[in-house]
Amino acid sequence: MFNICGLFLNKKLLINIQEQYFFGLNEESLQHYYLVQYIRYKIGKIIQTGILSYGKWKTEEPFNQGHCFIGPSIDIKLPYNFNLHTAVTKDVLQNGTCMTYIRLGYRVLWKQKIEISND
Repeated sequence: MFNICGLFLNKKLLINIQEQYFFGLNEESLQHYYLVQYIRYKIGKIIQTGILSYGKWKTEEPFNQGHCFIGPSIDIKLPYNFNLHTAVTKDVLQNGTCMTYIRLGYRVLWKQKIEISND
């Protein structure tokens, strides 16, 4: 597994690249390679817009036999630390199949305890 993530342009631009390889558990489950990339730009306090790319390939097949979905995405910050990330993508390697991606997330925030000494 490989993951690169970074914030740029005064923390408004997020770039994330993930690469994952899954080994098959038996003769029937094949090994797969996944590549997920997204770029998001913060356009307001609660909205980010960008591009999502999702690719999946079986390791025994040629590269052009896999799937690579690319399309616009939007991420909306909701109350109580929830967020909604959605994208509408299209397969650019195969027959143009569309995929809709919807994820409801929750962010856990830890409060840092600060100790002040009277020394």
